[in-house]
Amino acid sequence: MVNLNYITLPDSFYEDEVRLGYRITRQMKEVWAIQLDMLQLVKQICQKHSIQWFAHGGTALGAARDGHFIPWDDDIDIMMTRDNYNRFIQAWKQEKTPEEYFMQNTFTDNACRHKLTKIKRVDTLMAPLTNTVHNGNIFGIFLDIFPLDKIPNDETERLDFVDKLMMFRRDPKLIDDYYSYVTKYNDDDECVAYMDSSMITKAKYDCMIYKVDNFTSTVEIDFEGIKIPLMSGYENFLSDKYGESWLTPENVPSNHNPQMFDTDNSYKAYIWDDIQEPEFSGIEEFRMVKKINSYVRTGKHYVCTEENDPIKPNIRTYDEVVRWMFSLPENLRRFIEIQYTGDNRFKYVVKNNAGESLQWKEGITDLSVTRSTAVFVALRSIVVQIEDEL
Repeated sequence: MVNLNYITLPDSFYEDEVRLGYRITRQMKEVWAIQLDMLQLVKQICQKHSIQWFAHGGTALGAARDGHFIPWDDDIDIMMTRDNYNRFIQAWKQEKTPEEYFMQNTFTDNACRHKLTKIKRVDTLMAPLTNTVHNGNIFGIFLDIFPLDKIPNDETERLDFVDKLMMFRRDPKLIDDYYSYVTKYNDDDECVAYMDSSMITKAKYDCMIYKVDNFTSTVEIDFEGIKIPLMSGYENFLSDKYGESWLTPENVPSNHNPQMFDTDNSYKAYIWDDIQEPEFSGIEEFRMVKKINSYVRTGKHYVCTEENDPIKPNIRTYDEVVRWMFSLPENLRRFIEIQYTGDNRFKYVVKNNAGESLQWKEGITDLSVTRSTAVFVALRSIVVQIEDEL
């Protein structure tokens, strides 16, 4: 694992464990450790520059419940009002942080499309399985910082505001219009609510509007050994966001895309030309290679956040399959190519070590098919096929 510069964790932190019936691997603990290190850095900068911030999302939920990560969470979320958010961006630029810590937003990365800020360790890898790691994208284990902006009180006016905001947010050419429009109501003292402006949509409307009264001050709560601030009205905030039963954990899979992680190596080690066909013969280590809508790439360092998904209980983790596959003789190693064909259908081809197609097969599921779903199904088929050959 890469070095931690701002926090020291006991060896016991990294031990595998089962929490709420969910298996947390050492690799996932290493991801958490790197995120906690970044959290401590953000905290120090905020303290130095008197910047107010709050834990957000699953981080706030885990801190309020028991002071720990939610077992199936894979990131840290915090939030700031727009004024504090802008001040943090300027404060970060003034600080001499190590070069491996990168502040990513539309001001620092021309390829960035999201309207929040991410602090990334660029000497690591964290990327959705639905993304291709290639030049022009900056990947790495990250921490999310969400800006809070006020939203009008009238319901019709709110929906019109969100609709226009989404239009500005989607079009990179309208970036200046977006930042001008999103702050339209921030000086209006009559507004009673903030919105999660970088994420809000009409489909996710109710759970992304928060009462201003909940943010009058902060309450410090322990989170994995770090004191972090929750908004003073955090119980109301969490009840509005997650429902009245927020204190009761529910063992559900993460709603994030399945992630690829490497806590030892930079994402730059995984950059490849997504136009060039992958070379299957003569490779030194088994990998599944992904091209958009066709290939999935994974390696021995990767962890999948869906490994405990109750919908797919029998599939081995990506890491286990890769290690097992690499332990086989070359003539038995297999690779897969996935193609989604629409209407909840997909097909996959199994290839041998020489890149020769063995047989195309089709699959269908009553679930909404994603590339990751197709990969899980195909992986299960490959494992069964090879075990039969053995």
